[in-house]
Amino acid sequence: TDSKDQIERGGFAGVTTLVDNGPPANRIDLVFVGDGYRAEDLGDYENHVDNAMVAFFGIEPLQSYLPLFNVHRVDVVSNETGVDNDPVEGITRDTAMNMKFWCSGIERLLCVDTSLAWGYANNVPSTDAILAVANSSMYGGAGYSWADIGTFAGANSSATDVAIHEIGHSLANLADEYTYGGDETYSGPELTARNASIYNASEMEASETKWANWLGESSGPWDGTCNTFEGCNYSTYGIYRPSNNSMMRSLNRPFNQPSAEAFIIEMYRIVDPLDDHTPHGVLNGESDVYITPIDVGHALEIYWYVDD
Repeated sequence: TDSKDQIERGGFAGVTTLVDNGPPANRIDLVFVGDGYRAEDLGDYENHVDNAMVAFFGIEPLQSYLPLFNVHRVDVVSNETGVDNDPVEGITRDTAMNMKFWCSGIERLLCVDTSLAWGYANNVPSTDAILAVANSSMYGGAGYSWADIGTFAGANSSATDVAIHEIGHSLANLADEYTYGGDETYSGPELTARNASIYNASEMEASETKWANWLGESSGPWDGTCNTFEGCNYSTYGIYRPSNNSMMRSLNRPFNQPSAEAFIIEMYRIVDPLDDHTPHGVLNGESDVYITPIDVGHALEIYWYVDD
């Protein structure tokens, strides 16, 4: 009865915590919200989220840093199945978060009302990042870095890769590395994204900027040797990407090293490596001094210093 009343009041039908790795105050709480799922479609929604979860935490660096995440699924009930402009423009549906294709005249651009998405996600006590799932088999997605939201179509065969690509935008603040959609030659300023630069390898090395420290590195589960490859951020010339063909350029690809680094930096903007420690202050010589680091699945080297 309570769930029915909640559905009638606004579409919220409950929260399921899928991964619980520790206190929300010191974890990245990733929240899935769904649009275009009626009450009888929630089984499909659960499957779409589970499929995305397997892929999401099956790629590095997300796989190794799973201990930093809690994951929740918010069941959101819409009045109609599907989303707007699916399969063609002009089709409208009454859904909880107004998701639609053909945003800004681009078929694959899958928009969501960000305030509504956050409203439903806030049924979780703590939310740091949102993945909004459309009940659709069309190809598409979007990344809202300013709102920490990524979107994808739950029933599309490429849905999980789209979700990973979009979280690259919304969590790691990465640029797209493909070369279409903008001016042929980029003429703007240096981007803040860590995987795009107006400097080639020699310029980067000389000024020790962007991914200079990664140049020439090829080990690990990344997209080949790190260098500067011309073509990025929707332009073919005048701007460079760190690798030939990473996840931010094509689906079903690994990330490159600077992109992985960007993820890790952003993760630790949210998470403190220590869950607990001796309170700050002057010790009297009899106090127990301790730290409790997050268990990230491998041994840590911990050093203690007195007077430097």
